[in-house]
Amino acid sequence: MIKNALWLFVIAAVVLIFYSRPFLRMQDLHQKNASYEHRIRELQKENAALREEQRRLNEDPDYFERVAREKMGLIKDGEMIYKVVPAGQKKDAAE
Repeated sequence: MIKNALWLFVIAAVVLIFYSRPFLRMQDLHQKNASYEHRIRELQKENAALREEQRRLNEDPDYFERVAREKMGLIKDGEMIYKVVPAGQKKDAAE
């Protein structure tokens, strides 16, 4: 009886040793897969926002002008840009 229990214990230990690494590897792969799926959803949202931005730039001239002025600092012919410098800053720092 004790001999059978000892053999059962040895067999269980061998099975545990040989199958624990693949099981842990599979768990790691499932976690990575979930992480990649989350990243894919984030990128899909970002792509949708960029497509909407592209559509607005192509179809809305007022939006296009606002973006050109704000992000790129473009001005129309004859316009002048005035920079307001706070009282505590030196004049050279604003240029």
